[in-house]
Amino acid sequence: MYVIMTSRLMLQPFSHALMQALMDSRESFMQWSQLDLADDWPNFDLAEALPFISSTVAAQPALENWSRLLVLRGSGREGRGLVIGEVGFKSLPDSHGAVEIGYGVAPSHRRMGYTSEAVCAMCAWARAEHGVKLVRAECFATNTGSIGVLRRAGFVERNSDDQMLRWELHL
Repeated sequence: MYVIMTSRLMLQPFSHALMQALMDSRESFMQWSQLDLADDWPNFDLAEALPFISSTVAAQPALENWSRLLVLRGSGREGRGLVIGEVGFKSLPDSHGAVEIGYGVAPSHRRMGYTSEAVCAMCAWARAEHGVKLVRAECFATNTGSIGVLRRAGFVERNSDDQMLRWELHL
């Protein structure tokens, strides 16, 4: 298992097995993974998308390394890691070395810099380990939190409309 470390986070693969355990129950996930979960994670959007993401990863096992859990080191019970969110690329790089990133963090852990830290770490990993040249992202025009995350990570807005903002980061 390849883990990405930052000053405060450990980004570990969100494997198909972990996804299956989470779809079974929070308790199953915590028992199987030996990680604790923030009380407000996963959010509704992830819970709804998880069956699709899980089946995609099952069909393409290489995607496991491209989707990560955000784990605060030693913040759970008895020093276990605490899962506060997820960050990952929606596919493997295309023929031009481009990927699209997505992320979500528990509301109780927002506005603390964790999301920006994780996005920057994932982008650096993708460039260093896989030669990714371009990372894309999108968010709703009303999502001020994501706008701030993407700006802090160095993304530049491109080809947006009234509803959806599209971003690019050239590595």
